[in-house]
Amino acid sequence: MQIILASAKIMNDRTTVKVPYTSVPVFEKDAERSAMELAQIPVDELSKVLHCSHAIALENHNRYQSFLNEDEKQPAVLAYFGQAYKYLEAKDFSNDDFDFAQKHLHILSFLYGMLRPLDTIHPYRLEGKVRRKRLGITVFQPRLKVCTFARTNYYEYGKQRQVQESP
Repeated sequence: MQIILASAKIMNDRTTVKVPYTSVPVFEKDAERSAMELAQIPVDELSKVLHCSHAIALENHNRYQSFLNEDEKQPAVLAYFGQAYKYLEAKDFSNDDFDFAQKHLHILSFLYGMLRPLDTIHPYRLEGKVRRKRLGITVFQPRLKVCTFARTNYYEYGKQRQVQESP
């Protein structure tokens, strides 16, 4: 049995939960490159790109600025805080539960691709409609439907990565 969960917009900044081990996301280097692109976008523009308030854009701008800080990473299953994750109650998992989840649960992330529960990730916010570009990011315009590697949105980019490799 394999279970797939979508990531959540709401994320915890820290966790005190001890896990038996951690793992590295398959597409961590891609996530770091994208985060570095996002870190260069001014807060007002980031607010438009992410379709969020100025306060949320500022919070995430700061997250992207410190994205390479290893101390801010945490296991994916504990980082996300959406409704499904609240009911999953991973904070109460035993070591056996974490081990089972690591083998059977997959989390889909626009930034990281497919994650395993104990893959360590940095808190972030990213919408699937955000378009990737070599020199920054602009909002995806559905009517154009242009999908080259350099100009793909995160939905299309995610599909490409899932086909290439999955945990």
